[in-house]
Amino acid sequence: MSAFYDASDNVEIHFVLCPFKKFESGYTGEFPDDIINKIVLNEGKAYKLTWRQYLLEHFRWNINKYFRLSFDWLNDYMFKDGLVCNKAVRDVTQVIDRIQPDIVVVEYAVLSKLLVNLPSNIVKVVDTHDKFSNRNKKIRLSGGLGFWMSLSEKQEATLLKRFNYVIAIQDNERNFFKSILINKNTLVITISITRKAFDREIVVNKQDNGDFIMGFIGSNNKHNKEGLEYFIQKHWLPIISKIDNVKLVIAGTVKVDEKYLAENTIQHLGKVESLTDFYSTCSFIINPCLSGTGLKIKSVEALEFGKVLVTTLEGAEGLASIENCGAFIHDLKDISFANRCIELCVDNTRLKSLEHKNMTYINERYQDSLNEIKYILTGI
Repeated sequence: MSAFYDASDNVEIHFVLCPFKKFESGYTGEFPDDIINKIVLNEGKAYKLTWRQYLLEHFRWNINKYFRLSFDWLNDYMFKDGLVCNKAVRDVTQVIDRIQPDIVVVEYAVLSKLLVNLPSNIVKVVDTHDKFSNRNKKIRLSGGLGFWMSLSEKQEATLLKRFNYVIAIQDNERNFFKSILINKNTLVITISITRKAFDREIVVNKQDNGDFIMGFIGSNNKHNKEGLEYFIQKHWLPIISKIDNVKLVIAGTVKVDEKYLAENTIQHLGKVESLTDFYSTCSFIINPCLSGTGLKIKSVEALEFGKVLVTTLEGAEGLASIENCGAFIHDLKDISFANRCIELCVDNTRLKSLEHKNMTYINERYQDSLNEIKYILTGI
């Protein structure tokens, strides 16, 4: 949202929380500090699914619980408007009628039904975050874990054509959306970086005991757990056998097997109150991603905080020419991943010079994103 303020001197933003099944009942989570107008619908309680979507998910759940069967391909199916019940549509329509906005931005294409009753003079924008077409099939083919919502190409095209603008967060997704929206009056643009790089002076390494701190931060999803535990299993012993004063510090809600945390060179902080404080303690960041889809926000965030990043092709997805900045891409199953971490621990001078490169990269991409946002706001 701060990027919208930066793109225009005359913008008023109303933040409307319309909770669905991924939110806990009674959710009253924090809002960004720069959001003044905050509206929480349905008293923060999750809206019900449509009856068809509920029956589908109930069927999946029963197959797993009572028959001990888990068919991954069942996750490939959902109804295109299955998350949005009529009550949610009515509530959002009432808010829109009261606010009378010029532009409405919806997060995720699967929520597009919320805007079906809006007048045509309101500009409708979707921030896609990822493409849903055949999403779980891609994860399954890569051998990854953790399935989420997935649509067919025809379903996704139907949802996207409801909007005037479709925001993709990486170029390959923009190209895909354009390919399924042929002959549709919808403009697809890329907005990948929406924050400036943080002031390097506030994120310098605070360690004064000579330790090299490799950092990882992530939520508790199967992709994060899978990649992090693979890194520890395959690479941690080779790293600590070469570097005496190195530690792996893990932050966020990601859960790691207790047997790994018994090693005194690995520390699990859990959820941290200040990202700045966390990144300040890190010499560099790893994102050992084996699977998943879309832009990896943890990779972007590391660069925003001026930290050198060691990641995989999956972890660098959507970040064009990232290897020319303060980042390195290696196959997690290859020893080169560990060797790069060892090299960065040894060559602290090079580490510092690379931090300047990735901050320059972030700021250049941020300006590109601002130009696209200005186009949405002004049409120029």
